Amino acid sequence: MDPHNYARRLELTTKRIKSSDLSERNKELIVKFRDECSLHLSISRNMHYMQCLQKLAEWLGKDFIRATIKMKPVVEINPNIKGYLIK
Repeated sequence: MDPHNYARRLELTTKRIKSSDLSERNKELIVKFRDECSLHLSISRNMHYMQCLQKLAEWLGKDFIRATIKMKPVVEINPNIKGYLIK
């Protein structure tokens, strides 16, 4: 029983991504990610990640493979925090 109809919603999310203005390479990567994660994640979690990847691809405006980011250790700003700060 699927009261939230997640299987249908995942199908619609996939269709929306495939018909979007994203590059073909990003579409392929997102669908491949969906396929790989389907063995380990719930449908709702998989759908959430696909939507996040779609938004990220739209925000970047380029292929994931060409995206770069400069990161700086947060330790330089606050010695009590470990991790990275995106500038």
